[in-house]
Amino acid sequence: MKHTVLMMVHKDAERVQAFIDWLLQYRVSVVVHVDRNQSSLHSALTQYFAQQPMVCIIDNPVSVNWSGVSQVKAEIALIEKAGQIFPETDYYHLVSGECQPLVEPGKWDLFLDGKSYLECEELPEYEWRIRRFMPFGESTKNRTLPYRLASRALREIQRVMPMRSNFGEEAKLKGGNWFSLCHADVMAIRPHLNDAFVKRFKMTRCADEHFLQILFAQLGIRFNHHNLRYCVWHEGKASPEYLTIEQLTKAQESEQYLFARKVDSKVSKEYSRERLQ
Repeated sequence: MKHTVLMMVHKDAERVQAFIDWLLQYRVSVVVHVDRNQSSLHSALTQYFAQQPMVCIIDNPVSVNWSGVSQVKAEIALIEKAGQIFPETDYYHLVSGECQPLVEPGKWDLFLDGKSYLECEELPEYEWRIRRFMPFGESTKNRTLPYRLASRALREIQRVMPMRSNFGEEAKLKGGNWFSLCHADVMAIRPHLNDAFVKRFKMTRCADEHFLQILFAQLGIRFNHHNLRYCVWHEGKASPEYLTIEQLTKAQESEQYLFARKVDSKVSKEYSRERLQ
């Protein structure tokens, strides 16, 4: 099968270049979204891969803010560009610059059954993210204590108010935004990834963990609810922990995952040298 990796990055040009160079050895095509705020990184990657037809650096990237709908816009930009320039792809895999491959691309086919892989659970306790007004998603300060307290207060005030009508019961669906989508499903969702759909996520929180799950439900697409990514979360934390060599090795040996995250540059280099050469 032919594979295309969609990559969201915001730092560490050397690591990103090494990651892409490794993928190219296996004839994997790559589309990269660099956060608009990281112009030097965008320039470095564009220059480095200027003569490589299997790599596309998106020209007009989005300024991405954690928990904001801008993350959704960046993912849509990647899906659209990949669908346009690599339309013969069998699987499209979304990763970040801090993801670590656990399996060589030559063996990815062994993990895939023709359907898409997207984490999805029905979690009513997170419905408020989508059906309450949460205006701070695009603020660069939305992780600071004052903004977190203000968001909590807004949620409490809105408890006595009717839910927003932007979505229905499908707003309870949640999962990680990292995916491996098959060709047929990417082609099916692309016509729906328009401004009208994105507008329905205005003033929501962490829409990237809901939007594809919602869209797949609306379109009646059946898919695997496991996304083939290994992460370790601690209760109350907004991001997964950085993984160790031991954790990566255990995940690889389980033969359940294609990628792991998050992994820092030092651990990634050591692991790749020992396990992926």
